[in-house]
Amino acid sequence: SEAETAQLLDHVARRAERVDSEAAYRDSALLSLMFHTGLRVSGVTTAQIEDLAYDRGHRILWYTKKGQTRDFVPLAPPVLAALDHYLQVRAAREGEPSGPLLVTTPHPRDPSKVGGRALTQRDVWTALRRYAREAGLASADSITPHTSRRTVATTLLANGVPIEKVQDLLSHN
Repeated sequence: SEAETAQLLDHVARRAERVDSEAAYRDSALLSLMFHTGLRVSGVTTAQIEDLAYDRGHRILWYTKKGQTRDFVPLAPPVLAALDHYLQVRAAREGEPSGPLLVTTPHPRDPSKVGGRALTQRDVWTALRRYAREAGLASADSITPHTSRRTVATTLLANGVPIEKVQDLLSHN
């Protein structure tokens, strides 16, 4: 539901501020990106820093769709705030970030785990379930990355967005 989505996004944003770590800010950006754009998990995990761009004055993210074609989604202010904060924190560690948009972070106690690897679908799945449980969502044990796509579609339709626009956003046309 919209209320549960807001509860989840508020939880990860507050957690990021409280924990104040690169991984926490990344996870806040990850969930914001998924629940505001409806991207497939593969679109999120394969996105590169260089895929961030501008189109007619709006920030967008180019991504690879199912079928290996490219498209873009506009990034709403809450997504931009979370993503920009994460990228600033990441830049403080590694200099000007490049490569995958969302990456693993160095392990604090194991120097052999240097981070910098693109998040996998499993990483996304694990994070989503973890934060849904922490946020107290009743559906935490059944939530999946695809849940974000259904949530975006349902929310848009409930708020009067024409079905053709929703289909286009979710590449269901």
